[in-house]
Amino acid sequence: MLGVIWRENPCRWLKPDESPILMATLMECDENNQPLIGAYIDRSGLDAETWLTQLFRVVVVPLYHLLCRYGVALIAHGQNITLAMKEGVPQRVLLKDFQGDMRLVKDAFPEMDSLPQEVRDVTARLSADYLIHDLQTGHFVTVLRFVSPLMARLGVPERRFYQLLAAVLSDYMQEHPQMSARFALFSLFKPQIIRVVLNPVKLTWPDQDGGSRMLPNYLEDLQNPLWLATRD
Repeated sequence: MLGVIWRENPCRWLKPDESPILMATLMECDENNQPLIGAYIDRSGLDAETWLTQLFRVVVVPLYHLLCRYGVALIAHGQNITLAMKEGVPQRVLLKDFQGDMRLVKDAFPEMDSLPQEVRDVTARLSADYLIHDLQTGHFVTVLRFVSPLMARLGVPERRFYQLLAAVLSDYMQEHPQMSARFALFSLFKPQIIRVVLNPVKLTWPDQDGGSRMLPNYLEDLQNPLWLATRD
């Protein structure tokens, strides 16, 4: 059996002064164990907190807006997010691999009316309380959790890291008061989040080769770092 995914070259979507990197790059260190994210910050001329705030604005805010405005969730891990960089500063985000990493909210959002029926028929629908974890687990846990300790080495402690993220999200929410009901539906500031695990499932059923997607296990809840970071 052979499977192939054809991907567009991201360069066709870039402006002349932009260059692409996978977001997973920001989780890596060089041969001297120096965080690559530090090299981008140095090149930008910005301080670490300003640079990080810009990263959250161009990545997390669009993902959250897509979820709240349109009910579309993307499992945005480090390999399917491409950053458009300009002089070391994140400018925009390019997304790929929708064939298995896109899901819809089960609620009837009027914004979905324009979505072709054939897309709705093959796209999983989840309740809002589970769909939010495509962002919380798919991005916060699998990406930002590994970026945070590298930023701590660059002078931004973990608590401050999530305070900056919370501030960016709060600013976005204040700019869109008409979406307050959606923000409550997809709340990112609850005290706890579900602990979603997939690797134990894969290890338990290593020979599964069916066409259906493996379902994760849900273990004890985790404390939400956004909630912890915003406590007095």
